[in-house]
Amino acid sequence: MVEYLVLNFCGLFSIVWFLALSLSRDKKIHSAGAGLILLSGLRLLWESGFYENQWIASINLFPWSIPFFYLFGPLIYLYFRQIMGESHRVSLSLFVLPFLLGVCGLFIWLFIVGSNGFPFLVEVFNSSYNTRSCWEWFLVIWIVGPKIVILLYLIPILSGYSKEVFLLYKELKSDMKWYVLSFFPSISVMVFFDAFGYLIGIPFFSRLSAQSHGALVIAVYLFSNYKPETISDISKALETIRYAKSKITGINADSKLQAIDQLMREESLYADEDFRISQLAEISNLSVHQLSELLNSKLGIGFNEYINRFRIEEAALLLVNEPSRNVLSIAYAVGFNSKSAFNKMFRKQYGLTPSEYLF
Repeated sequence: MVEYLVLNFCGLFSIVWFLALSLSRDKKIHSAGAGLILLSGLRLLWESGFYENQWIASINLFPWSIPFFYLFGPLIYLYFRQIMGESHRVSLSLFVLPFLLGVCGLFIWLFIVGSNGFPFLVEVFNSSYNTRSCWEWFLVIWIVGPKIVILLYLIPILSGYSKEVFLLYKELKSDMKWYVLSFFPSISVMVFFDAFGYLIGIPFFSRLSAQSHGALVIAVYLFSNYKPETISDISKALETIRYAKSKITGINADSKLQAIDQLMREESLYADEDFRISQLAEISNLSVHQLSELLNSKLGIGFNEYINRFRIEEAALLLVNEPSRNVLSIAYAVGFNSKSAFNKMFRKQYGLTPSEYLF
């Protein structure tokens, strides 16, 4: 009963914390971090109900939560990118594909197992791994799936950012180094214990994972209040690292960017639908890496969005100056190869469709 109360407290605490962050106007709050806090709360409540066979058994909510737990991995990856100062824009498939995996398992569960699923699942997880049928193993893999997804999403972090994390660690103050070093190892250990407990049928390990998760939530909350400047300090350290290895050091970035803007407008380079970053880099006497870093560091955007801004600005002028002209012909004239892509980018920049813009 004590474990049940502790996990419920940590779960409800996480949800209240998420609500407080959602209502806050602090722009430094990372959306992925808030999402992880919410999912942590749901997971802790789910685990407490599962192990104590309390409220979750009576209302049969447990299977509906599983697809959302598949979002843990994508949110961890996105949170890391946000901390590292990477672009917040990511492919929707980052979230959709894992979620769909969870939903597929949910549909199979609902149509085959039905309302008697909870006691059956408890029996499966408490059974020895070598006595389970193929169907029972499917259920185990479905529940363990979110942990596998987390490990898969940790791979690009460890492989792609290990050097940068090492340099970041050296730049941080001593009392903050443990935060960077402990965060991902703690997640990995929790995930391993949880999956191990479910797979081999020893609940002790899964319970230990849930308790560790609750403790980590409280620890992160206390640390974030004790050291609220942590994220800004990490950002400053990253700026130092990136400046040291910057490919545009020695280049007057503002002057170069102004010259590129002028060139784009005077030569209408954006009107060529096949115009590539390599072509603009060559014209600007920069390498592709230098141009990419220039756009990201000064404007916070990539090449495609940069060139599309010029296209949309020119399209808006044509719509006003030539109101009788066909929208599709304007889209082609400014460098788009489809009306749907043109409408999407136009709405993104102006909040209106091209037709609405005219009126």
